[in-house]
Amino acid sequence: RQRAIDSIRGLPGWSISETPHYVLVSDLTGSRARVIDQFRGDLEPLRAAFEALAPPVGPIQAVSVIRLFADGDDYARYVGPDHAWTGGAWIPARGELVVRPRDWGNLREQRAWILQTIYHEAFHQYLHYAMRGRIPGVWYNEGHATFFEGAEVRNDRVTFDEEPRHAAAFERLVREGRLEFARLLSMSYPDFYRGGGTDRGRSENYGRAWGLTYYLRKHPGDRAPHVFGDVADRYLAEFVRAGDNGRAVAAALGDRTVEQLEAAVTAFWTSPTARRAARRFDPLEGRD
Repeated sequence: RQRAIDSIRGLPGWSISETPHYVLVSDLTGSRARVIDQFRGDLEPLRAAFEALAPPVGPIQAVSVIRLFADGDDYARYVGPDHAWTGGAWIPARGELVVRPRDWGNLREQRAWILQTIYHEAFHQYLHYAMRGRIPGVWYNEGHATFFEGAEVRNDRVTFDEEPRHAAAFERLVREGRLEFARLLSMSYPDFYRGGGTDRGRSENYGRAWGLTYYLRKHPGDRAPHVFGDVADRYLAEFVRAGDNGRAVAAALGDRTVEQLEAAVTAFWTSPTARRAARRFDPLEGRD
């Protein structure tokens, strides 16, 4: 907390805002800065939702720092060439979640972009601290981060809906029979972000991870061990125990196959009735 405060000491235009678990530093001004008030109110309910779906292995002592830039070039210089292409990034070496402003669209669209980016990256940040630096497989990490992009916080309550961009990508993959969950579940972080060397490939990887996580967390008819509603929780429990993605995936599936998982997800996604029920289902209910 003190490092974040010291980092902007004497810098014109920068300000600090704090919550129990977060320190926000930003040089946004005027009407653009109003978004800070909104996401400052969202952060603590989101943090509780993170903890409910991905319980920490022990108490988290670290304060989470979020740095929000007003200028995209300043962001690129700060994060360096490896992250300059991103809209936001959790950078463990800096201990900061850093967010680029959106320079196009109207003010409402810019605010929505910032909120969605923070919801996504804040999950990465949380998971790093919750797992004490041991990071689960990219499918789980990015799947839940994209799942939280579809979150809405209202009156301290977090709800989830289909995220349109990832849902469109996933719908195309289902239609074309290209879910490729076996590859996704074993994919490395570099391969996931490389996406076969194309932006579309990377977008499809995000879509796959989102679609799988959305199904695991939101399908109300799939809650019993003999189907797949337990997979995400069993995966994380085994990862905490063994620290290995492959072993955790095997333990989560048990005697069920990836092919059966793909068939179940395809049946869900092509059923308007199942998807309507999922949109009403609260995955946080009963999780304290």
